[in-house]
Amino acid sequence: MFQRPQQLAKALADRGFTVIYMVDSSYPYSPDWFVRGLKRMGEQSLYLYNDGGGGGEELVHLSAHLVFWQYWPHQRDVVERIVKGRHDKVYRIYDCIDDLTTFIGYSGLKRDYEDSITLADTVLATASRIFEDLQGVRPDALLVPNGVDVGDFEPDDKVSNNNSSYKDAIVGLSESRWTIGYYGAIAQWFDFDLIQFLAGRHPNWSFQLVGEVYPDVTSQAKQLAAYSNITLSKRVPYREIPRILAGFDVAILPFLKNDITLRTSPVKVYEYLAGGKPTVCTDLPEIMRIPNVISASNREEFESAIETALEVVGDTNYSRLLRNTAKLNTWQSRIDQVLCHIGIDTTSGVRPT
Repeated sequence: MFQRPQQLAKALADRGFTVIYMVDSSYPYSPDWFVRGLKRMGEQSLYLYNDGGGGGEELVHLSAHLVFWQYWPHQRDVVERIVKGRHDKVYRIYDCIDDLTTFIGYSGLKRDYEDSITLADTVLATASRIFEDLQGVRPDALLVPNGVDVGDFEPDDKVSNNNSSYKDAIVGLSESRWTIGYYGAIAQWFDFDLIQFLAGRHPNWSFQLVGEVYPDVTSQAKQLAAYSNITLSKRVPYREIPRILAGFDVAILPFLKNDITLRTSPVKVYEYLAGGKPTVCTDLPEIMRIPNVISASNREEFESAIETALEVVGDTNYSRLLRNTAKLNTWQSRIDQVLCHIGIDTTSGVRPT
């Protein structure tokens, strides 16, 4: 996974700040499981940190000033131990990244969430619905949507030249003219009926779906696999996403509307735009805030929107327009918005008072 928490950590390091990213010591996969103590990432002042579940005790004794950026309610106890163990002020940010129902439930989830947003010096919301939900408790909350590292999606001549052969390889249908693509979680918010409707009506559209199929939607995913023009591929590392995206003619976000998606700022849409791909999405609130995305409220509109998007495939001026939209929504701009709000000079690194 390389999404908001990881992207913002990298953006902060790019700004010259020293960043210590606390990995999940219970997560039995790379890189978390293999980090012991501090592990430096590349040439930046960005470190992965795993103290074996000790609760960040080393951070209590760290002489540097700390800004603690919290994403999950269950991190509250760790934050409290560090704050109470230090003699100086620890500035606390709580980042509301998703609807609370998306987190793994436990008995103290709601209490930890409420305490975290109450105790934080600054509270962020990724989506307007979350922002509205916070107003009664934190009227000073800041709306900071997701973003994109545009440089990761700059056009690559080698990828572009191999684009058609790549599409044939992943779809397995050389006679198919268009590739309609999606990458991301294939979960309960994914609109399976919409994809089946589109695939049934357009046998010359090849649907490439890349991502992890969640256990509770396995049966729906199997129904998709029965279509000859739908291909399901496993989740890939972030570094492979630009290559996957280069194989799409049109990128889509086929989501249902529910409490989760109505409070979602989709990272992948900004990435679609950075890749210069015509983008068709369900008309979710955060989608409507993004220029040059084609939205649809039902399956017939979605079908029509894809047809419209196909008309501009290969239009370099249109692709440039999409990339320019992405450049207005970078992770660096999100970081600067937050740092300015809390009083940190992005050039000098002066901490808030």
